[in-house]
Amino acid sequence: IHSSLDDRYLLVNQKFCDMLGYSREELLGMSTRDVVHPDDRYTDGKRRERLLANVITSFSGEKRYCRKDGSVFWVNRTVSVARDEDGKPLYLIRREAAALVARIDGKDAAPSPPGGSEKTVAC
Repeated sequence: IHSSLDDRYLLVNQKFCDMLGYSREELLGMSTRDVVHPDDRYTDGKRRERLLANVITSFSGEKRYCRKDGSVFWVNRTVSVARDEDGKPLYLIRREAAALVARIDGKDAAPSPPGGSEKTVAC
C-alpha cells in the first residue's frame, strides 16, 4: 500500500480492500486517516517525523482500523518511505495488507480501556 506524504492512498491491493470493505476506487479517493480508528489517528506523529527526516528507516506498531460497515479490527503494520536519488521522500509504503498484515488474535473489537472508566470512540 502506497500513500502520499499528505496521507492519500496512491496504491492499494485487493486484500486491503477486502479487509476494509471498500472498493479500490473508494480507497484511492480517501485519506489513510479515513480508515484509522479515531483514537489512533494521530499516534505516529513523532515516528513519522523521524522517518521523513531519515533518522529511522521504518516503524511498526498496532493500530485499529474501521471497516466500511463501522466494525473495528486490529493490524500490526510497518511504515517506511520511498525516496528519490537525492534522499527526498516521495511516498510512504505501508505494509498492512495481504500476507504482511497480522490480525492480532483476540483484538477484533475495540478494547475496553484499563479500569473501564474511559469511553472508546466508535468508528
